[in-house]
Amino acid sequence: MSSDSVDSILTLDSSQVRALEACAGGTRVSVLGAPGTGKTTVLAELVLREVRSGGTHPPRIAVITQDRRAASELRGLISRMLGGIPTGVSVQTLTAFAFTVAQSYAQAVGRKNPELIAGPDEDSLVAAILSDVDAGFDFPTYVTEDVRLMPAFRAQIRDLLTRAQELGYSPEQLEALGRDKNEPMWVAGGQILRVYEELTEAQDAF
Repeated sequence: MSSDSVDSILTLDSSQVRALEACAGGTRVSVLGAPGTGKTTVLAELVLREVRSGGTHPPRIAVITQDRRAASELRGLISRMLGGIPTGVSVQTLTAFAFTVAQSYAQAVGRKNPELIAGPDEDSLVAAILSDVDAGFDFPTYVTEDVRLMPAFRAQIRDLLTRAQELGYSPEQLEALGRDKNEPMWVAGGQILRVYEELTEAQDAF
């Protein structure tokens, strides 16, 4: 089977043509194949077909890849095929796509833009905050100085801060909620979040 039936500008073999034809509007298709069998080419051709069929209403297409190398490769292929990346077409890693969604949501509801902080950087910052024994955090009595230095405890604090930020709680709101619900770790979490935000804002100033 030739590639003419799908208006391809690349050379597709019969299996690629069948895969492309299976991707009709409104369907869910899994295209399986070993590395080098042409899955990326099929995906690029699918984007090309959708863009060409959009007419005066260009489609919005999100192409998600496993890593930045794959995203760069696919972005380059689509760009060569179409003379550039059309408006409404994005080729990103899953992490970058998720950040874009979070950023758009923050702008829509009037929150400040989220910041993408690497895991090791965030862990180092939280470790520095917890190591300050004079910070005056209202931890429960079982949270000793040794506990505060444990990686597992630090991970739990990071999870608490992340969830609070996802729910839109300010440090003051998290602390107040902890006092209202008699959850001392939430109280301490609100206090830690206040210091965390102050430090990250200070870093952004430079």
